Amino acid sequence: MEAAQSAAAPGETVKAAWLRLNKERDALIDGEVEDPLHNGFEPPIWKICDALLEWPWVDPAWAADVRGIYGFKKAVSKLLIVGGYRGSKTDYLAKCAVRMLRFKRARVWCFITSIEMSREVQQPAIWKYLPPRYKGKDIRTRQAYVSYKLATGFSENRFTLENESLCSFRTYNQEENNVEGAAPDLAWCDEPPDPGLITALEGRIAERNGKLVMTFAPKMGYVGVVRDMMKDAETAAESTAFLVPKDNLAPDIEAAMRVMRPEEWKVICR
Repeated sequence: MEAAQSAAAPGETVKAAWLRLNKERDALIDGEVEDPLHNGFEPPIWKICDALLEWPWVDPAWAADVRGIYGFKKAVSKLLIVGGYRGSKTDYLAKCAVRMLRFKRARVWCFITSIEMSREVQQPAIWKYLPPRYKGKDIRTRQAYVSYKLATGFSENRFTLENESLCSFRTYNQEENNVEGAAPDLAWCDEPPDPGLITALEGRIAERNGKLVMTFAPKMGYVGVVRDMMKDAETAAESTAFLVPKDNLAPDIEAAMRVMRPEEWKVICR
C-alpha cells in the first residue's frame, strides 16, 4: 500500500491507485509471456555482455562507455560466460540469437552435446523468443520455414525466416559440423566445446565479423576451453559472492544487489 500511496495521482484514492498498479503489473507480466523478445527485465550483466560484444543492435557509443569502465579498448569477438544453473546464460544467448536473425541473411549456429539436449535446452529457448507471429501455425514459404513441436524441436533442427536468415542446431560430434566454407554471424556453444572446434569457428566468424559465445556451468572444472580463455587474462572486475557465502551465514540478497558501483549503474542503465 505504501507504493500505492506514493504513486497516487491527484484526486486518486489509495485503493484506486493500488488497483491501477496491479493492472499495470499484470499487463507487464502478460507482455513478457506473450512476447519476451520485446518485453521483460534484462539483468545488468546482460548489458555488460552486450557492450563487450557490441552486437549490431547496440548503440556503439554507449557500448564504448561501458567497456571503458572495465578497461576494454574495443569490442570482443569471443566471450566465455560461465555461472551456476538457472543463471540466465541460455536465455541471454537465445534472445541474442533471435535478435541476430532479424538481420537479412543472418546465420546463427547453435552447438551442444547432443540433439536430445538441443531439443531440451537450446531449441525451446530460441522458440520462446521468436515473435508471436511465428507461433500460431507452421510457416512454409519460399524464404521462410518454421515448424516447431515441443517433443521434437524444430523440423530438421533448423528454421529460416522471411528475410532469409537461418538458424541451425548442431552437435559437437556430427560430421556436418565440418565448418569449412561456412560463415556464421553468431556461433553459440552451450556446454564446453572441443578446443579444435573453437579454433575452426574463430576462423569462420572472422569472415562476417561475427561473434563466438560459449555458455556453461563450470561443473567439469578447468577444461580446455576455460584454460585457453584464462591464459594471459587480466581481471577487469570482481566482487564478493554474497549469494554463496562461505561463512555459514545466509545469503545476503541486499548486499548482492549493491555489488555494482555507482558509475557502472549510471552508464549501463541510462
